[in-house]
Formats: sequence, C-alpha cells, structure tokens
Amino acid sequence: MLDDLHVGGNDRTDAKADALPRPRTRFRAASTAPNFLRRAATISDSGYSPEPAVVDEGAQSDDGAAAEAMVARKALDSTLPGHSEATFSNYSPVAQPMQSTQTVPRQGSGGATKRPVNRQQIQYSVAYPQNVTLKNFGYFWLAPTLCYQPSYPRVPGPISKSFLAKRIAEFVILAIAMYVVIQQYAVPTLVGSVRAIDAGNAFRLSERVLKLSVISATVWFLGFYAIFHAGLNALAEVLRFADRAFYLDWWNSVDLAAYWREWNLPIHYFCKRHIMVPLISAPLSLPVGVGAVVTFFISAIMHELLFGIPTHCLKGYSFVGMMMQIPLIQLTQLLVKWRGPESGLGNAVFWISFCIVGQPLGVVQYYYFWAKNNPQ
Repeated sequence: MLDDLHVGGNDRTDAKADALPRPRTRFRAASTAPNFLRRAATISDSGYSPEPAVVDEGAQSDDGAAAEAMVARKALDSTLPGHSEATFSNYSPVAQPMQSTQTVPRQGSGGATKRPVNRQQIQYSVAYPQNVTLKNFGYFWLAPTLCYQPSYPRVPGPISKSFLAKRIAEFVILAIAMYVVIQQYAVPTLVGSVRAIDAGNAFRLSERVLKLSVISATVWFLGFYAIFHAGLNALAEVLRFADRAFYLDWWNSVDLAAYWREWNLPIHYFCKRHIMVPLISAPLSLPVGVGAVVTFFISAIMHELLFGIPTHCLKGYSFVGMMMQIPLIQLTQLLVKWRGPESGLGNAVFWISFCIVGQPLGVVQYYYFWAKNNPQ
C-alpha cells in the first residue's frame, strides 16, 4: 500500500536527482492552477529535474507526452503577466534520457536478468565550482524552494508590478481576515472548550469541537492561499523565479497519499529528495514502505516541535496525528481499490479526518494546556 507514496512506480533509480513524482498530476494541475502554475505543469515524461524544469523540445516520448507538453507550454506563454516571452534565462536543466541496465531477480527462479532503467543526466548553466558563491547561495536561501541546485529557471524581463501588487494585497487582506476570524470566533470557542474539559462535559466539548471545525477549516484555507499562492508567488516574482508550482489540486485528492504529495510541493520535494530517495537507493536500498514510514516519522517529529514549542506543550499530539496518517493512507487506498477513484470515498475520509476531527481536536488540546500554563 505504502508503495504509492513513492510516485514513480517501478522505474526507481539510484540517482538522487530523480526526486520528482511522475508528471501525472502536473498535467492535471494545468486545468485548475493559476497561470503561473500552469507553465510549471508542462513537463514531459521524458525529462524532469529535481525542480520542475523546462520541457526539452528535442526530447522524445513514446506516448507523445512531450509534444503535448510543448503545445500546452506555447499556448500558455502569452498568459504570463508583464512578459511577452516565456523563455527561461540563466538555466538549462534539460534532462537527457539515458538507457542503462539493472540486475533484478528473475521471476520464479534463482537467477537474475537485466532490464533497461530510465535515468536522467541533468545539465545546468552554472557548473561546479562556479556555483560556490555567496550570491548563488543567497539566491537559494531566498528562493521559494528547499532543494538546492546550481541554477533555477528564471523569468526574463522586469518584475510585473501589477502582479506583485495583487499578491501583496491578497496576502495583507487574508492576514487581516485570519486575525478577525481567530479573535471573533476561534478564541471564544476555545475558551468554552476549556470550561467543558474542566467540567467533564463530553457533550459540550463535542459541540465546541464541531463548531471549531468550521472555524479551523476557514483559517486553514485563508492561510493556505495567503502563504502558498499570494506569498510564495510574490517572492517568486521579486526573484524572477519561474518554477511556481507550489501546490497541486490537493482538495481533489482521491486518498491521503495524494494529499501529502500535492498540498505542499516544496516540502514534498525536500522530503523525497533528501529523505525518501537516499533511503530506498544504494547503499541502503530499503523497501519503499520502510522509507515512507521513516519519512513520516521524521515529519512527525518536526510537526510536534513546530506546534509544541510555541504552545509549551510537547505532549506528542502532533506526532501521533502524523503517524496515524500511515494507517489512514492504507484505508483510503483500500477504499479507492474497492470502489474506484470516482467514488470519492477516499476524498471524504480525507476531509473528515482533517477538518472535522483532526485539526479542531488538536487545536483544542494544545490550547487547553497553553491556557493552563498561561493563566490570565
């Protein structure tokens, strides 16, 4: 079941640069994501890099995906605000397909056979050691990405002031809206939940949690749009950073594995490139399922520190919540295999576990201990 967490199927290689999911979801994002995200979605099956890269016009694909991607890219070039061309500058990370062989056990016998394995040889416009400069590292520290590479796709021409102003205005307005919702609705509900816990009133506490589910979901949506769409796009525009696929349509996830792959692409790429791929590649060569469990374990520790330190409540709630994602992933994948992805059962489990149970219950637990440690 957990094999699906490693999107890429059986074409797993030992090259740590192969840390991207297959472009299946990227073509799907082209119909729903904003214009800047659409260009990053035009990646062919025959070429991709540790960060979404430019489609190689010379690359060939057996299923014609490269040609389709190039047509989509040219059609979307005119949608970039403030730029008449969609060419990328200071970047040439073309993934050149290579054929190599890999020895694998032969089915039904003790022998072995060789099969071709797809690998990529990525070329950048800045080669080592020319990339070891303060300017290069400074750009990486500021860029909206967590995966380092010698050069990144850049948008030519000046900064689009209108686009930047819109993103900044969205961020400010959404931040104010979040503050109003938290102060007017979340705080009174949380205060009532503390009283319900002290009184041992389970019915009252359940009512507070259900009411908080609407509020927490609203704050979550506002915060997601403010950070991943408005904030990161504004930063990318200032830096002329062209790879602006910061999320995919996670709200349509058919299972929880798809959600964790699509809702936060910078973190997903980092975990896959620096945790998942090294674990399942030589010399460790761990099973994909074990690599997925270790990745979630490390993520669970980081979530616990992220929420526990500010609230002075290292009780393990976030850690347990993250580790519970593994059986939930298996459950949603079983539902998808049983009823099919069109049934929406996996998507329903995702929304119920996150919005109705997970988030509001976790907020109540952390707020309760924070209130007890900080009496007013």
